[in-house]
Amino acid sequence: MIRFRGVTKTYRAGFSRKVALNNANSDIIPRESLSSLGINGARKSPLMRLISGASITGWENLRFVCRIYDEAFDRMTLYAGEFSKIGTYMDIPVSSYSSGTQARLAFHISMAINFDIYLLNDITALGDSKFNKRCEAVFIERLKKSDIITISYGLRTLKKFCAAGCVLDGKTIARYIRIDDAIDAYQDVLAK
Repeated sequence: MIRFRGVTKTYRAGFSRKVALNNANSDIIPRESLSSLGINGARKSPLMRLISGASITGWENLRFVCRIYDEAFDRMTLYAGEFSKIGTYMDIPVSSYSSGTQARLAFHISMAINFDIYLLNDITALGDSKFNKRCEAVFIERLKKSDIITISYGLRTLKKFCAAGCVLDGKTIARYIRIDDAIDAYQDVLAK
C-alpha cells in the first residue's frame, strides 16, 4: 500500500514558492489500478514524481532499477534500448527529456520487470500508432498480474485499464472506488 498522510509539495517559481499539494491524504490500495485525474495545472505530474522518486540519467535510472529489483543490467539494457529506441538520450538526465521520451523510457524499463504496480504518466502518448500497439500488447500482458497508477486524458483508456480513480481539485485528492464515478467528478471539475 502507498499511503499519503499530510503530504505537502512546493516548488520554486521565480522568487516565490508555489504549492502543488497541500496536506494531501490518500491511500493507494494493492490490487487496485488507480487513475489520477485533474485539469491542466492540477499538479498530477508532481504527484506522480512524488510516488516514483528522483530524476537521474537514463543509464543511472536503469542501473538503479536493476539494483533495486535484482535484475541483470545487460538484459535490461537490451530490452529497454531495443524497445524504446531513445539512443544517446540515455546519457543525459531524465529530467531534461521531453515528456514523450521520459514516458518511453519509464514504460520500457517498467515493462522489463514484473512489478506489482506500474506508475505511468499518460499511457496514451507514447508514440506513433505502430509503437502504441506494441506497447499496449506488452502492457495488457503485464496487467494480468499487476496494477497501474496512471495519469491520462484518454478517458476510454482509463475505463479500459482502471477500476478506481482519484480527482485532484484545489490541491486536494478525492478518491472514487469506481472509475466511472471519478470520470464524472473530473468532468464536473472541468465544467466549473
